[in-house]
Amino acid sequence: MVTVELVLVAVVVLTFVCQVRASGRGCAAGGEAAERRGPRRRSRRLELVEKVVTRPLRGSATTRICQVPHPDYTHRFAVLVACSGPVESSPIQVGPKGAYVSKASAELRYAIADVNEFGKDFYGLEPDADDCLRELTLLREATRDDVLAAVRVATEALNSHCDHSNGGTLDFYFSGHGFPDGDMCLIDGPLSPNDLADAWSYGAAEDPRRHIRLALDSCFAGMTLARMLLHPEHWRTFVLRDAWAAALPSEEAFELPALGHGVLTHYMMNRPPLDVFQEELEGGREPTEQKLRQVKKAIRETPHFLTSGKQHALDLINGHAISVMGGHQDATLELVGRDWTLDELVAALDELPKRRQSRMKDAYGGDGQDISLR
Repeated sequence: MVTVELVLVAVVVLTFVCQVRASGRGCAAGGEAAERRGPRRRSRRLELVEKVVTRPLRGSATTRICQVPHPDYTHRFAVLVACSGPVESSPIQVGPKGAYVSKASAELRYAIADVNEFGKDFYGLEPDADDCLRELTLLREATRDDVLAAVRVATEALNSHCDHSNGGTLDFYFSGHGFPDGDMCLIDGPLSPNDLADAWSYGAAEDPRRHIRLALDSCFAGMTLARMLLHPEHWRTFVLRDAWAAALPSEEAFELPALGHGVLTHYMMNRPPLDVFQEELEGGREPTEQKLRQVKKAIRETPHFLTSGKQHALDLINGHAISVMGGHQDATLELVGRDWTLDELVAALDELPKRRQSRMKDAYGGDGQDISLR
């Protein structure tokens, strides 16, 4: 019985892993926030401006493959920002893991736990590195000036190593509330994604290009990410190498008080399902019933599952492929090779969870409903 179940779960796991690692690796303030956003008609074409490799195909045809440069994890600086929400309390809703509430009323202790979780997972000195930069700054209840100053310090530190590095990696993790226009809610008001991206590119060179790893456990995080992707310096002086956004551009994000984390962070903390199988296979063992249950749990407890379809998290891979975390393989968007306006990109991201339903409707007729993304 275990062997049959192992095969079925393995298929699901491999599909899941390929989808999320495909390329290797107060809402009431909305009216004022929308006024700050300004016009959104300007478009930007996203291209992989990287080394081009020509590979022969059958006959005389060739294909051009753009390669993203290897990230520089030897030189790394993290800025972690945790802020409470502007609303004293939010309506309590109940999901599979119990009560969850909007991050408009995010608690500081949970926000700190979120960014610390992201910070600890990506660090650890490389013992064979002669020249190594490892710095981390944690800001609690930060002001706009606090964040921009910390990012500037990080950027200057990474810039000082550019003559003997591949540009370094700047990690930025934010947990708190976000506004509908993508601004992050800090203790003294909003911080624009454009202002943050300007700080990332401060003094940076086009070669080597800075790599950014981004986690946004906040409401409307997809809007924040969309604005960063269309920043003029993206793919010029910095690359959003990997990014995790807690919600679609039009969605709130939630936290789980019983677990002490935001929904996105809780999901990211789950052990990658492939690791469970890899450990067992390396030891020459078949996964036990307990391991199988662990894999199923990790696959099942997606942000949209935990919030009964109210929150869909986004996963950006290598700066150009973006998908719904734990979603169907159809729920993936390739960003490069076309001109995007902000409105078009936001609409495409908001439509991602519906791709599976639309495809099913075309294939089988009916309403095309699929509970996997609801």
